[in-house]
Amino acid sequence: MEALLDGLTSAVLSKSLSKEWKQAVLEWEVIDCEIDEKCSSNCVCGQEGLKYLFTIHNIKTNEILFPIGSTCIHKFGVEELDEETSLWIEMFKLNHAIEHNEFISLKDGLFSRKLLKKLYDDGAFKDTPYNNFDSYNDYQFLLDMFNKRSLTDKQDKKVKALMMSQIKPYFKDKLSSQNKEKSRYQQQENKDKLYQLQNKLDYHFDDISLLEKAIDEKSNNKNITSYGHSLLKFVLNDYFFSNGEVDVDVDVLIKKLKGVCNLPCLENIVSAIYQDTNKNMDRTKHWILKYLVPYFNKI
Repeated sequence: MEALLDGLTSAVLSKSLSKEWKQAVLEWEVIDCEIDEKCSSNCVCGQEGLKYLFTIHNIKTNEILFPIGSTCIHKFGVEELDEETSLWIEMFKLNHAIEHNEFISLKDGLFSRKLLKKLYDDGAFKDTPYNNFDSYNDYQFLLDMFNKRSLTDKQDKKVKALMMSQIKPYFKDKLSSQNKEKSRYQQQENKDKLYQLQNKLDYHFDDISLLEKAIDEKSNNKNITSYGHSLLKFVLNDYFFSNGEVDVDVDVLIKKLKGVCNLPCLENIVSAIYQDTNKNMDRTKHWILKYLVPYFNKI
């Protein structure tokens, strides 16, 4: 536990202007949150198994900490941050219920006074003829109903109508926007990873989609891997034969090279390079030897 606290303190102070904990924590604000249904993420403090992944921003240094869990944010001892994290979690739970077409009501534990206020501030309530073109009337009505122990049939019908006409559409639009933004972010992230890998390989692809397919587990097939393996064996066998080494088990060597190079899809990459060079064996051979021979001494 002390190690986790030390990890949190170190992470926060390293990106804060003040180096005093009580002052440093006042520099931070919550700016985003996402959910990890598999709970496979680790907090900046080292804690494993996060579900709600918060992003916090330092208003003085403009630094970012991600991912950080609500438990660590609570350790800041800042009431405003606690309220923000609680609201984010409430929003996620309500969004999840709506996304899965669950029945929602004011009395099912998904709402709070602060959540209703946040929804109003975020523009969930729209001006309509039914609220005299003043969205505040709908917000105030739901707040009044939330505070009541029981509702009349008429009040209950109006609450359900507002859920259908105001709350659900807001979350569905929000979910659609989040999915689009997430897709755009993932595409850019994948693109960045491809160019980083390209730099690591010291080979510029004319058709970067070949590399993308080579490392994509979903699109990989045995033919691509087998083809790349055959190319590797041919080039390496020829290399060792030319150097008078005829007893090298190339299959074992390739397996070891994949680990040393940290390229589990090495055969697929060789296939991709061969395709990218218009099946030019000399260029493919040149890359294989230039990239892999330096690793021989590490095996």
